[in-house]
Amino acid sequence: MKAKVSILLILFFLVTGLSYAKERQGIVTFKININTQNDTKRARLWLPYPLSDEHQRIEDVKIDGNFTNSAIYR
Repeated sequence: MKAKVSILLILFFLVTGLSYAKERQGIVTFKININTQNDTKRARLWLPYPLSDEHQRIEDVKIDGNFTNSAIYR
């Protein structure tokens, strides 16, 4: 009986450990509307986002909108 319980516990820990090792992907979208006065000539927006590190890889960062200038800085 103890051998069966031990085997089941070992299998449980192996399976739960492997489930965390799977790669996960996703898309994060920010939709931002800036309401300004009619006489506003310039608006600035700073939006922080995570950087790549040993635990995650951030790639294909894109900016779309009705603006004249945009930039992505690290």
